Amino acid sequence: MTPYFNFGVTDFKYLSFQNGWVTTNNRNIFRTTNAGTAWDTLQSSLTLNEVIKNFEFFNSNISYGISSNHIYFTNDGWVTYSIVDSIVTNVDNQQSLPTQFILYQNYPNPFNPATVISYQLPVNGNVTLKVYDLLGKEVAVLVDEYKPAGKYEVEFDASQISSGVYDYKLTAGDFTQTNKMVLIR
Repeated sequence: MTPYFNFGVTDFKYLSFQNGWVTTNNRNIFRTTNAGTAWDTLQSSLTLNEVIKNFEFFNSNISYGISSNHIYFTNDGWVTYSIVDSIVTNVDNQQSLPTQFILYQNYPNPFNPATVISYQLPVNGNVTLKVYDLLGKEVAVLVDEYKPAGKYEVEFDASQISSGVYDYKLTAGDFTQTNKMVLIR
């Protein structure tokens, strides 16, 4: 089935070029396994109690989604889910350094006109974070400096560029990762 997302996409995530998920403001979750050519309905407004405003994936099966009132968890790619009934609200304030490089999905996504891009570095080093259009043309340099190991957030203001899909690329030493984001006007 190929749905029309005219009822408002609240979030989408792609784990690879082929595999992605979309959540909508009418409480549906859709999945594609062929780069968006076709979409399967995983949850509909009859089964999901609230609008998922954001979701994150650890892999194609394990994920969590956040609504206004709950956190939802799945270990089968949103075929089924459960509500998390307890949340850690206090952690001993000992900051530990990251153990791996990670470039997180920007939030919100899609966005207009600004979004936040987060990343973490397990070692000190020169870091670049750049934004490219789909033709590979560099449209913004968000970070180009030496950074100590740690966790970082950068706000990207896209008010001067047109709507579309953009790549953002983190390079730190031998590590490189690229994610996609969507600017909607």
